[in-house]
Amino acid sequence: MNIFRPSRKLALVFGGVLVFCGATGSAAVYIGAEKLLGSTFRGTNGQKCTEVETVLIKKKDREWIRKYVATSGGDGLSRMKTALRVAEKTFQEQKPDLVQVVVIDDQGPKDRANMRGHAIGADVVYIPDPSRVPEVGDAAVFTARYIDRPANESGLFYGEKIVVPSEDVERIAALMDDKFDCAKPAGAPEAAAAGAHGGDAHAAPAEAGGHG
Repeated sequence: MNIFRPSRKLALVFGGVLVFCGATGSAAVYIGAEKLLGSTFRGTNGQKCTEVETVLIKKKDREWIRKYVATSGGDGLSRMKTALRVAEKTFQEQKPDLVQVVVIDDQGPKDRANMRGHAIGADVVYIPDPSRVPEVGDAAVFTARYIDRPANESGLFYGEKIVVPSEDVERIAALMDDKFDCAKPAGAPEAAAAGAHGGDAHAAPAEAGGHG
């Protein structure tokens, strides 16, 4: 088993939101390609989802988007595929330099302060051109992970944290044949804008206890 140690640069950029393992001491395992082949490719496009909140972060000449979405049921891999699909769709429509999609459960907390830690069922970061984001220049194009168990009655996830290798995420993305966004509830507010340095994005990092 490999312990997942996220890039400190990547963690600092998003104020801790990317530190999926946090400071709890829990480990994450890397899932191999053999587990992503065959039957696990069924439902390649992921699940239907509902948009909860979108945060727009502007920094100099760059633009980053963090999107929180909710799903109901499904396994960890399908949640990760959902996040991947939405991340690519968001890039197609808005062309930001970095997109992060955080998947929570329909029954989980919906306020940003609590959409962190065990509330997160999957997380995908998509950086189409890492050279455009020098703060995370050593990062892969895709960073993807998920919790391998369903949410409990409170919409929280307790299980093993699975990291999907970037090259396998690219294979999954290439197989998607319908990249659609999440449904947006009627009357939902437009994307909240954070300050030039992340603003209120730093106030409620979607991590599991700590900033790595």
